[in-house]
Amino acid sequence: MLACVLYFLHAVVAEGYSSPRMKEMFEAYKERFEHDFGDDDDYRMAVFEDNLRYIEEENAKGLSYTLKITPFAHLTNAEFKDTMFGRFPESQAPLGMIGSALSTPSTAHLRALQGLGVGLDGWSEAFQHYGQGVLDSGCYPATNHAVLTVGYDLGATKPYYLVKNSWGTSWGEEGYMKIAIDDSPEGVCGILLAPSFPVKA
Repeated sequence: MLACVLYFLHAVVAEGYSSPRMKEMFEAYKERFEHDFGDDDDYRMAVFEDNLRYIEEENAKGLSYTLKITPFAHLTNAEFKDTMFGRFPESQAPLGMIGSALSTPSTAHLRALQGLGVGLDGWSEAFQHYGQGVLDSGCYPATNHAVLTVGYDLGATKPYYLVKNSWGTSWGEEGYMKIAIDDSPEGVCGILLAPSFPVKA
């Protein structure tokens, strides 16, 4: 089914958009990710089309990463933020050294893997639609999402950290993402702002 969606994406890029073709792509997308939008179907298809245009435009720039149709292609970026990260209150009490994203039961999983937990900017459209390659732009130095850094490659043409996300294998590179290693103190997408690792008591 993924091959079918990619075929339709290629066809749309080559021939332009048409209502029947877009409808066919949207139906394949819904089937692939098991979405049912009920009465919101037309609106969701319009959002899907907007996101498809964004993905196409970004991929045409020849960046070090490419975007793809992910399970979130039916959401605006604002809806994506609300759905995946919830709404945050205007003011929050201090969270201490750990931070709310790393004080959840999933922390035990991170400790068991002996990986490095990091916070980074997961709100961006580049993150929402990430497909493959080394992400080196399209996000801010912020910490609003926790991921697990599982490796790095300093010998690559573009050195990167390999991070594991928690959104399943249909996002990114089978659930993983490569984030560029740069010289900034905060790192790309803020990956160096809030690292955490387990220690023996």
